[in-house]
Amino acid sequence: MLRNLWSIAFVCAFGACISTSAVAEEPVGTINTAAPQPAPVEEDAQLHDVQFLNAKLGWAVGEHGVIWHTTDGGQQWRLQRSGVSFALRSVCFLTDQIGWAAGGGTIPYTQQSRGVVVKTTDGGQNWQVVNESAIPQIYTIKFFGLKAGVIAGDTDPNSPAGISITADGGKTWTAATGLRVRGWRAGDFRAVDRGLVSGKLGRIAVVTEGNVNPNLMTDLGLPGLHAVKFGVASRAWAVGDGGMVRTTINGGVSWKGPATPLPAEIRNTFDFRALAVRGDKIWIAGRPGSVIWHSPDGGKSWQRQLTGETTPITALSFSSETDGAAVGALGMILTTKDGGQTWQASRGGQRRAALLSLFTRQDQISVNFQAQLAGEQGYRSVVSLVPRVDSGPGSEQTDLDARMHEAVVKAGGSAGDIYWRLPLDVPGLGKNSRRLWSEWMTITENRLPDILVGQLVTELRMWRPDVVVINQPADDDAVGHVLYKAVAKAVQAAADPTLFSAQRELNNLQPWQVKKIYARLPDGSTGEAHIDPHQFLPQFRQSTHMATAGAYGRLSKVQDRSARREAYRLLKDCDIPPAGSKEARIPRGAFFGGIHLSPGGPARRQLMATTDDMGIERKIAQKQKQSRAYLDQFMDDPRMASQLPGQLNDFVNGLTDAEMALQLAELITVYRNMGDWDLAETVATVLVEKFPNEPPAHEAMQWLLQLWTSSEVAWRRAREAEAGHERISGDQQRIADQLRLPQRNRQRQRFDQLDSQSKQSVLSDIRLVLEATQANHERSGSLSRAQTVRGMDARKNDFAENLVRLTTRLNELDNVPNDTPQLQLAGGIENAAAEGVQQVQNTESRVSQFRMEERIKEWHTHATRMGKLMSEANPELFNDPRTQFPLASLYRRRGLPGEADRIYRHFRQLTSDDPWSLSGGSEIWFSAPRVHPPKPYSLCVYTAQRPVLDGVLADSCWETAQEIPLNDGTDRDARSADRPFALLAYDAQFLYFAASFPREPDTPDDRPVNEGRTYDADLSHFDRVQLLLDVDRDHATYFTFAFDQRGWTADACWNDATWNPKYFVQAGGDKKSWRVEVAIPWTELVPQPPSRNDVWNVGIIRTIPAVGIHSWTHPASDTPRPETFGMLKFD
Repeated sequence: MLRNLWSIAFVCAFGACISTSAVAEEPVGTINTAAPQPAPVEEDAQLHDVQFLNAKLGWAVGEHGVIWHTTDGGQQWRLQRSGVSFALRSVCFLTDQIGWAAGGGTIPYTQQSRGVVVKTTDGGQNWQVVNESAIPQIYTIKFFGLKAGVIAGDTDPNSPAGISITADGGKTWTAATGLRVRGWRAGDFRAVDRGLVSGKLGRIAVVTEGNVNPNLMTDLGLPGLHAVKFGVASRAWAVGDGGMVRTTINGGVSWKGPATPLPAEIRNTFDFRALAVRGDKIWIAGRPGSVIWHSPDGGKSWQRQLTGETTPITALSFSSETDGAAVGALGMILTTKDGGQTWQASRGGQRRAALLSLFTRQDQISVNFQAQLAGEQGYRSVVSLVPRVDSGPGSEQTDLDARMHEAVVKAGGSAGDIYWRLPLDVPGLGKNSRRLWSEWMTITENRLPDILVGQLVTELRMWRPDVVVINQPADDDAVGHVLYKAVAKAVQAAADPTLFSAQRELNNLQPWQVKKIYARLPDGSTGEAHIDPHQFLPQFRQSTHMATAGAYGRLSKVQDRSARREAYRLLKDCDIPPAGSKEARIPRGAFFGGIHLSPGGPARRQLMATTDDMGIERKIAQKQKQSRAYLDQFMDDPRMASQLPGQLNDFVNGLTDAEMALQLAELITVYRNMGDWDLAETVATVLVEKFPNEPPAHEAMQWLLQLWTSSEVAWRRAREAEAGHERISGDQQRIADQLRLPQRNRQRQRFDQLDSQSKQSVLSDIRLVLEATQANHERSGSLSRAQTVRGMDARKNDFAENLVRLTTRLNELDNVPNDTPQLQLAGGIENAAAEGVQQVQNTESRVSQFRMEERIKEWHTHATRMGKLMSEANPELFNDPRTQFPLASLYRRRGLPGEADRIYRHFRQLTSDDPWSLSGGSEIWFSAPRVHPPKPYSLCVYTAQRPVLDGVLADSCWETAQEIPLNDGTDRDARSADRPFALLAYDAQFLYFAASFPREPDTPDDRPVNEGRTYDADLSHFDRVQLLLDVDRDHATYFTFAFDQRGWTADACWNDATWNPKYFVQAGGDKKSWRVEVAIPWTELVPQPPSRNDVWNVGIIRTIPAVGIHSWTHPASDTPRPETFGMLKFD
């Protein structure tokens, strides 16, 4: 309690000491007022697109909103200020004066995809943001006049097809409706309503009449398609990962390879990202950028064109058959005047990376590391993730590659990418060495070692880093161990000219010698090099912690990153230079110790000159370090709370708005992880009220709205409050027990020793208790709700105080004649006290119920107000279905069905197969049920006879229950005798759940074990099922009950595992299957059991580690998505 009180005091004082300093990170999409000369990060910013109108005039766009312009055919380039800090990914000029550029990025913390369109009418001397409404990030823009244009890119619930059209020059955009897709990474258009789009997972589609035609969409597998271009007539080309080249002669109806395929070795050495087409002439380029493949005859023959560079090429443009340009990583621009026979670097030639980081998970990426080594010291840095996690049907990580790249760039790095070939989309696969190896061997046609090591060798020879960083894998990190060993082999092979010789002969990649390899160690370790998160960075004029806040916010919504120092160890067993060589004597004390890389050289940016006027910033950074250290101690040791008040003002004074907002956001996360909803709510409210324009506040707004509208959270908080009152009632009962008459003999002995005045005082106290008892009788029935809530609290407390006084007095009673009024009065005190306590307890129950109802009303009012605040501060987040559906649920419960239906109909009309659209349609379906509901639907049947929880499922209630089938997204298990299924039933006291699952071959066959069961056990290594209950259908918050094959459990309320409900579980099993039976008391879920015809949203997901998922609804993943839940009606 002391800890909580001082935490609240800290929050209040923290919110009061607000600063008017500038925000830490430039808000994306705002005017950039930097000097005319390019900053170092702009100088080598990756370029995404290039367009030449003719042999002289051209524009190239890229990261940090850079726009480079040439008027002499690419010999000289001048920076034009776009006015935005978003990445620009596409450029389109109609004339030498009128043009558009488009792109976008991710909003930190909320992770919204945000697009931007800028326009010029004077050849780029001035650019202006023109889009007035929010649109997702754009990858392609094309105009067909001053007014008509089209864009393609990311999707969101309000733009499900990823395509929008404008008729006013880009001010407003109308999103295409229809099929929901994962988004597009490239496109080409013949008109605003006719074209081709392509994207990840080999998807390519035809756009007709402004919409994606579902009948003309092709999926080509894991490789992404990164460029698509029309040729003559109905001819078009598309290129992508794994050297993929496809062509069509019928406008995209069907696709095939070129007449003459490129060399077979290209599949494992090239990922194509760029394409240019002029008639029958085609140019293709990508990763590595050392070779551009050219066909002069429509794919009948191919020629290698050497560029003299190795870094990736991202875009090509030819204004004629001879004049062309290529742009790519590290700000590289190449030009040709002879159709590509020779290429010259006009910008960024011979640049390379100094650092290459290779990881297996996004949470291993240290943005602090990038900020200190790349952003501050200027070492060009690249990050790669080897397995991909975006290919599963239920994955929400479809944009992880873009967010990871953006996070790396925001921290000062150069590029981030994900290796496309090796998916990791099955839960538990990354921890199962045998199954992982088998899966990846199958995908790579039994060539995993060669392909993985070969890919890493390509990375090393392409980027040419001096230092490689990997993660020290944990014992159960199967993927980490595969990468760890592969990196060691690849570093040796990259330096050996006799190994992977095809890369030299085909790709023109030369051997490369890595000088150091470091492994990041687990938190708390000590190594040979370290990253201090609170180190001040003069280039950023901030601490590392603050400089990377926005970058981390793009990787993770929740502020869960560690502020602890990172430790790195030099891998002695991976030392590549032979003993005694010059390189082997390089000092090992720091990352680049002994490696001389001059600023402004190929591997290192020119550093900006720093000034000595950063005293204030340094003090703020030091204060922030102290703040974080103190908070860490405060959270770990409640005794530190006593030291907080005296240091509080000095503790927070002088921090900027952004720094204070970040501190509050991190404190919210701490309290959420602790399960302290009240304190998390308090801190989030302060954050929203004091800093509504800071990015962390927007995520807090949505969280608060979901918190205040949630029936699950409200009932949990009510139960916890009730438990507190039960403790008070228990204290009163113990006082009453002390008044029992068996103690009267001792009391009589003492009473005889009292003087008359003291005896009269005792009798007076007894009368007070009896009068209070009578008053409770007379008034409790006539009290209004408000009077009960306000008045009975005071009277019950007075009564309890009188009982305490009376206990003391009665301890003084002695021998009093049986016929005296005093004894008669004292003799009645036992019944009076017991009756009074019972009245207090009954009233207390009523008070608790009334108080909770008033609190819920108050929360609902707060939620409505928060929605209004969100609509003003972040309209896009307000219109997000994760905000709108909780509001709709609130409207429905408050008797405003019209308002709720308005929201549901809006999402229903956007597309046909999106989970949010289906959810909206299902809610509408309830008002007028038809034959087939949009989402899976089942009945929960009332049972008059309770099941015996034995794991057998032989009870009569299960015979009448409706079977809920579970499958992997196909119908192959639907009619099998050993099919997986679930059952639900209920009575007045319990919700009953049962399930049966066939055992999978070569998986753990653990049988039920009751001994040692605890709350929230680790179920990740076992076959398990989750029962997910969204009782108010807000599509945001829910109860989670998980059971594994042993009968062990884990549970949570809205992902908070500190919630530990009491319920009954029994598992059973044999060699062929395992089963589970569960009884959950209604009192753990809702105030009252559901009535007939009530409907809940329910998810049932079975996870077989390293094998797959069986679910009632799809798409499904091990991480629940409430918008995909089915409907359960109580019958």
